[in-house]
Amino acid sequence: MEKNTRITIWQGTQWIATLAGKLDTDWHSHHAVQLCITRDEALTVEFPDRRLTANAVLIEAHQKHRVSLPDEPAWIALLQPIGSYAHGLRERWLKSHTAVTVDPAPTTSTTPSEWLPRWLQQQHQCDTPPQLSSRIKQTLQHIESDLARNWPIAVLAERIHWSPSRLQHQFKDQVGVALRPYIRWQRLIHGLRMILAGSPITTAALESGFSDARHFTRTCRRHFGVNPHWIATYSRFVQES
Repeated sequence: MEKNTRITIWQGTQWIATLAGKLDTDWHSHHAVQLCITRDEALTVEFPDRRLTANAVLIEAHQKHRVSLPDEPAWIALLQPIGSYAHGLRERWLKSHTAVTVDPAPTTSTTPSEWLPRWLQQQHQCDTPPQLSSRIKQTLQHIESDLARNWPIAVLAERIHWSPSRLQHQFKDQVGVALRPYIRWQRLIHGLRMILAGSPITTAALESGFSDARHFTRTCRRHFGVNPHWIATYSRFVQES
């Protein structure tokens, strides 16, 4: 990673977008559908078995990869796996591919809320995503109500009057992510928000349900390819749209 790289981060309803210059991540994978875009110089996304070099690359969730961005500013957007945007991209581009090159979005604006939702909506060539059942919605609400809690699956299952096995099966089937990794992902995002708001890493880790800062750091590197100290030092959160 380039130590002089600066990253700006925005958050929308179904997405997190970053604007960064020269950057090389470590190997990582996560639960979001990822879109990487540059305007002039190509970026490179490397997978264990191949490499894609283009101005826009779309990556399915759960794919091990690392990203190399050029010197010019580049966009990386992470889309929530259960949102309509991710569903639309899967239906159009990712039904038979784990990663593809796509026509880049118009990114002349420095504010993603001005171009990203519009581009994502243009990709919709499918029906709306399947609706979550009321009990899965309740489960999501319980998780989001206390992200610092290390939720036992048995407790979540009891609250919605399902068996633990049925909850895990239905959650994976409807959300597309296993329950335990989903909880860890939401806690990680919560901790990163705290860091970007100025909280110390240890405080963010503990209040997001991690055992300590080391556990939080390992999880961050595994899912984003960078460590939280680097994010805290070189990133700024400018807007929530």
